[in-house]
Amino acid sequence: MAKRILVVDDDPEIRNLLVLTFESAGYEVLPALDGREAFDVIKSDPPDLITSDVIMPVLNGFELCNKLKKDNDLKNIPIILITSRDDEANNYFHDFTEPDAYIKKPFDPDELLEVVGKLIK
Repeated sequence: MAKRILVVDDDPEIRNLLVLTFESAGYEVLPALDGREAFDVIKSDPPDLITSDVIMPVLNGFELCNKLKKDNDLKNIPIILITSRDDEANNYFHDFTEPDAYIKKPFDPDELLEVVGKLIK
């Protein structure tokens, strides 16, 4: 059975690029528009890995990561935060639980798949 990746991004172009990248590599992909929608999916049917944008409405990527890593049932799901701004990580990581990986946009799909391959079990 294919490993499942939850892709969380409010930008449809980025979300679709991630979905296509992961599907072409043989993963099953679940898309979500924001952190709240993602958390609902995660609670009902946990994926094997999560990628999330940082700046999103409702529940941002840092907040989603924090909620996951503080939940005993979900804390072992790897999460990769993807963002276009370096200063977001520097300004916010000290207030939140760190993700398992951090990828900067624009990203190389092959490098992203390499990171995913190392984290997903």
